[in-house]
Amino acid sequence: YAPDSSGGLLFDIKDRLIRKLDELNTDQVFEFVKNKLEDPGTDKSYLPTYAGYMADLKTKTSYELLNRFLSKQLAHVSDYYSVFYKAKDSLNLAMILFPAVAEGFSKDTSENYSLAVLTKALLDSGLLKYDVIKPYEANLINLSQKDRYQKTDKKHIFNSYSGDTFLSILNYSPDRAIIYDHFRQLSTSKNIWCAYYGAYYLLKNNQDVNKKLIQSFAEYPYLRTYLFNDYSAINKLERFPAKYKNQLSFAEADLYTYGYDMDEIELDKLKFVKSINIKHKGKEAQIYIFKISYDDSKESYTGFTGPYYTGDKLNIKADRTGIYYEEEYVKGAEELYYQKYLETYYKD
Repeated sequence: YAPDSSGGLLFDIKDRLIRKLDELNTDQVFEFVKNKLEDPGTDKSYLPTYAGYMADLKTKTSYELLNRFLSKQLAHVSDYYSVFYKAKDSLNLAMILFPAVAEGFSKDTSENYSLAVLTKALLDSGLLKYDVIKPYEANLINLSQKDRYQKTDKKHIFNSYSGDTFLSILNYSPDRAIIYDHFRQLSTSKNIWCAYYGAYYLLKNNQDVNKKLIQSFAEYPYLRTYLFNDYSAINKLERFPAKYKNQLSFAEADLYTYGYDMDEIELDKLKFVKSINIKHKGKEAQIYIFKISYDDSKESYTGFTGPYYTGDKLNIKADRTGIYYEEEYVKGAEELYYQKYLETYYKD
């Protein structure tokens, strides 16, 4: 039977197996799982589950066994993502898996994201030296640019999402000329995420980045918040475009972020309508009101962000960002909808 996570026979068997293993003590689990991992007749679809249980034991012996086992699974080491995520909270034990599992970056041509996350954590901790990773640098470069040629749709920027984990690993490389050249190539990508992180790592290393490129990132409301926080963290906030360094700009970005993070839908149109003055926690503040719509709907709704306290510094994330869905947007009813929204979600 093929693996089935939708409730079929294999799923039922695995579910019963997991419940049975949960009834055993640590020594019993170790012996049972050890035998299964070492038995060539074990159904391969069960191996990641068994390996995950071995990772949970968190002992030197269990991780030495995992090292031997995973050394023989390098061609599809990404199947064992649960092992790497579980090892991340026990970095000294995770070091036992290296250098063997690092070869997975060259043997397994899939994403290998979980292995990359663990590798980054070990490099950040100082336990792992880049010399161990250096033989696979070319593979990491290839993995980090797999989305480079996927052009970003401005209305659906998350469809082309590409993270920075591989770049954060490559940033440890001593071959700065090669790595900076790679970052520059990414910064010219039509994929906004590849371009964003390529530019970010250039700035982080005090390399020049075109002013217009940075402004193009700030034009995306969701990226605007990333940009401010990331550049603040590396003391490059002076490179944040002045055009977008205002409260209305971040209110727009906050509402856009809310729409995606809470509803997993990207806003198509967002129009600032008005601000209203309120008193919140004894202080004068403002609520920003927007008319919003989604690209797959003709309806419009009322969005709110705030409160923004008068005279305060820029607020990047408001406490009361939300969208009132119960009724469609009606001009002139914004304050009424805001009160209805508060009555539904806030009691103070």
